[in-house]
Amino acid sequence: MCNILHERNLIDYTFLPAIYEREKIAPTAFGNLVAIPHPIVPKSRKTFLTVCTLKKPILWADKQVQFICLISIKKNTEEELQPMYDLISEIIDNNCLVQHLIKASTYHDFVKQLSKCGINFISCRNHVVK
Repeated sequence: MCNILHERNLIDYTFLPAIYEREKIAPTAFGNLVAIPHPIVPKSRKTFLTVCTLKKPILWADKQVQFICLISIKKNTEEELQPMYDLISEIIDNNCLVQHLIKASTYHDFVKQLSKCGINFISCRNHVVK
């Protein structure tokens, strides 16, 4: 994930080490097959989230993970981030939704699954990296 973000000039070489530093403090696996890694401090020029689903779960600290939502917050931001946090919270708390999102094979399918569950994806779309 980080290689693609770096190729798109969304992150620099300090981003991944900052995620590892954050993981040392407390792993970002929340259960329900979800992990939400992020740098220990804001590192990017733009706020974004990007998602990766795995064909099979992996062990992340002490939890199984198959849905990874990488978050980056813009340095010194004053943006309204609540819609993005609300989206992530709804995903974490909904096992059925996580199962459907893991099975989504395209961005369109992913958005469709969110809509089926009544989740307003539009409000945070400007923060999503495809």
